[in-house]
Amino acid sequence: GVQTCALPISGTQVKWRFSSGDIALNLVHHRFSLPFAAAPEPYDRFDATGSRFTNASIDYSASLSQLHVFGEIATRFNGGWAVTSGMLASLHRRLDIALLYRRVEPSYHSFFSSAFQEHSEVENERGFFAGFRFQFTKHVKLEGFLDLFQFPWIQSRLIVPGDGGEYWLKLDYAPSRTIQFTARYRSYRNMIEVAGDETPLSGYSYQYKKQLRVQLNYQVTENLSSQCRMEYIRLQKNEQVAPGAGFLAFTELSYSFWRNRVTLTLRQQYHETTDYGTRVYTHEKDLQATGSSRFFYGKGWRWYVHLSATPFSLGRDIEKPRISLKLASLKSIQNIDNQQYKSPLVMYFPLELGAQLSFFF
Repeated sequence: GVQTCALPISGTQVKWRFSSGDIALNLVHHRFSLPFAAAPEPYDRFDATGSRFTNASIDYSASLSQLHVFGEIATRFNGGWAVTSGMLASLHRRLDIALLYRRVEPSYHSFFSSAFQEHSEVENERGFFAGFRFQFTKHVKLEGFLDLFQFPWIQSRLIVPGDGGEYWLKLDYAPSRTIQFTARYRSYRNMIEVAGDETPLSGYSYQYKKQLRVQLNYQVTENLSSQCRMEYIRLQKNEQVAPGAGFLAFTELSYSFWRNRVTLTLRQQYHETTDYGTRVYTHEKDLQATGSSRFFYGKGWRWYVHLSATPFSLGRDIEKPRISLKLASLKSIQNIDNQQYKSPLVMYFPLELGAQLSFFF
């Protein structure tokens, strides 16, 4: 039958504050009622085993004039080590930089934690990050970063230690309060498995993904705004396969009325990609107040109409109720790699309708 696992967690922190920063000692202990068993796969060699785990760390931060340094050194008893150290500096009134070094051994594990890493699990990674922000003029700003990473031990989909890198550039141009232009470029490289080769080492290659996005926001009037975006993706999996490409473009109009209590948004979108790997993500208004992120692949059109309203108040201590309505449509022809499909799959949603009434107390 199904077994349940109890997990008491205990911990403490001792912190020393001084004029320019602080230093802290942290301890946390996990005690699982059921133990973790060792897995037979080679990539699971350093997985945590047992039922009791204790982690300890020392973190620090300090500021001096236009410089701020921070970091943490952590260990798991009977396990490995993890180190992160960074710096934020304002070198000029127009130039800011950020540097971060990280090193997490394969045998280090930390439950329910997150870190500045390529992978979601806090383990098996070394990397260096460098970012900057430069304000050319009052209207022009350039931001960017470089991130290099390595994986000392093998992974589930890569039986050799891997590595990769990413760099990202963003240019913002705002000639006035009503016009904002943004151009963003991203290049990403990582190691992947290539099936069909005879020797293991020749069965792995680098995958290159490059993305370019341009967007224009224009506040036409106090109540009317527009947004236009185009995005292009190019994916090169290996030298033996032709590169894939993805493209997405949309135009959106938003109009607010009734003292800004009601906002009506209309979007028309077109997308075309060669496969699932070149899918394009975009954010759109949804029934939730924060909206939602969706991806599209294949070839097709999408449109939607979204209405958001806060028409009345229920009292001083109660946030105004929010009414959301969404009407949408999607038609997309998708190329399926699976050989059992003799023809492309057509996804057609002639009409999507959603409504939501929210109260916040």
